[in-house]
Amino acid sequence: MKKKSFYALTISSALLLSSTAAFAEESSTNVKIDTNIQDSSQDMNDKVSILKDNTSEIVVKEVKEDGITVATKDKSTNILTIQKYDVTGDELLSTESLDLNELQASALEAQKAQSEPLPEQLQKSSMALQSATAKKTTMSYQNTFMNREYSISFFKDGKNNWRIRSDDRRKSVTEKKSNRSNLTHFRSAVERVNNGELAVISAAGLTAALTILTAFLSGGLAAGIAVSGAGGTVTTALYTVNSAISDADYYFNRVR
Repeated sequence: MKKKSFYALTISSALLLSSTAAFAEESSTNVKIDTNIQDSSQDMNDKVSILKDNTSEIVVKEVKEDGITVATKDKSTNILTIQKYDVTGDELLSTESLDLNELQASALEAQKAQSEPLPEQLQKSSMALQSATAKKTTMSYQNTFMNREYSISFFKDGKNNWRIRSDDRRKSVTEKKSNRSNLTHFRSAVERVNNGELAVISAAGLTAALTILTAFLSGGLAAGIAVSGAGGTVTTALYTVNSAISDADYYFNRVR
């Protein structure tokens, strides 16, 4: 899965917060899935439930129309294991393990790199780019860690060009009456993705947020919640991100 670099998110967040939230860590074994278990307080767009949360591990399950994901965070080893099943929960389709210690270390390196002065040549390039961007008032864009993005080039003749992205899919279209509504809704959804990501950063701190969002990219809500811990402001923000991603993907598919 293609992911934005830690450095890219560090820049995009403009070091919104420098505090780092302390959060517990992970590892796992196969979990017997009980598809009847639900936590109504977590049940929004998807059925998400906390199967276990004790001093040694937290296990989170997410049930979606296309399958089931179980994320297990071992709090002693800080290893996150993401298991994806078919819709019945009987067939294990894939298993992925993430070392959260390594992810945190990468996030800290990204922050360190961001705080260091740029070499003279890069400073000149950066200043030139900023100058060109300031003069170019005919563009609007938004990039997100979740890879839901748009870039709009506005032209005097009204034939505005949109480049939009949904994960690893891209489209380039000219705005017209027939697609204007879907493009507008897609843009709105991308902005909500961005706001949700910033809310995660605000609540967790940049280093923890980078780790949580990377886990989310790999394992969705189950993974994100397993890393951040059940409940709280971060979980609410992750639901916002998840809902906005669904909307962005929906309108991306409708754009012609």
